[in-house]
Amino acid sequence: MLLLDEVDGLYGRADFGGLEYLVENLEGLPVPVIMTANDEDSEQVKKLSKKAKMVKMVRIPFRLMELYLRNVLDAEGVTLADEDIANLVNASAGDMRTLLNAAQVAAQSGSIAISSREVTYSLNQALSLASSTNDFQTALSYIQNCNADPDEKLSACYNAIVSSRMEKDARARSLRYLAEANLLLHRIKSSQQWRQLRYFDRLLVASILGTSVSPANDSLPSPLSSEYGMIQSS
Repeated sequence: MLLLDEVDGLYGRADFGGLEYLVENLEGLPVPVIMTANDEDSEQVKKLSKKAKMVKMVRIPFRLMELYLRNVLDAEGVTLADEDIANLVNASAGDMRTLLNAAQVAAQSGSIAISSREVTYSLNQALSLASSTNDFQTALSYIQNCNADPDEKLSACYNAIVSSRMEKDARARSLRYLAEANLLLHRIKSSQQWRQLRYFDRLLVASILGTSVSPANDSLPSPLSSEYGMIQSS
């Protein structure tokens, strides 16, 4: 068996044709091939998925993570405060390895810390996770750790909101936040004040927080104007 880890990190000719070779020869290789990736929306995964079966591994629900961690703590004879357990689970964001490593550090040192290995999310993951919580800071961490550019984030939020079955007033409120985010992004690009993106992410979070919207399967025509930075909706 051949295991290729993080194939979404392949970049065509920059990797001496590695991606092209896989796409062209994957079916003819003499051994079974398993490839792993973090970003299902990447161009690399989209190309490779035409020649391979995609199996999506979802992040573990927080409640199951908490139950498993408590079982491990009982087996090890370790006690952590309920508040510390909740903080560890939330910060681990569905990654069991991160949770167990952080819990071990907490048990040994008495302090709560998450591994320096940064958890990143695809655009669809970030959108789903951020919209399914009512905690602003938690949602913000998902959006900020999303490996997508600001325009992609803005469009994804718009598509999800417009495609969802939201009440009229709630949808109007969400679109107003997106309009403000779009205006801010236009000013950021014009002034090159990229540090202002932290406020842009906050406006995106405000537009989807607690809405439980889902990523749209198809991109919708978006009334985003790069010249005026406006969203118009009826």
